[in-house]
Amino acid sequence: MSMSKSLVSALVAAAVALTAAATLTDASRSQASAATSMSCTIPNSVSCTITSTKGLRSVLIKANTPLGVIDLVNKTYRGCPKSVKVSWDSAYHSSSTKFVECASAKLKLNSN
Repeated sequence: MSMSKSLVSALVAAAVALTAAATLTDASRSQASAATSMSCTIPNSVSCTITSTKGLRSVLIKANTPLGVIDLVNKTYRGCPKSVKVSWDSAYHSSSTKFVECASAKLKLNSN
């Protein structure tokens, strides 16, 4: 069974729109600060660069499937990188995102 190029293009465009809409909706509900952003491209896989001025502790991206909710990305990072790249199969679009940022280090001075 083969699909026409226009049908495949329409499906890819729909996946892009749904992923972008889910990302914007979930980001507005997320507890991450406004300094966190996510930028994605979609050829055969969804590839996203996530940046945070505070650094990232973890990234969790989920999808609703006929078999239930699955983790598309579930990664924890050491050293609080300011930018990470994640990817998953473009057949799935994200239904929720959660970014955990690193706490800013505060230096407390004791005075005698």
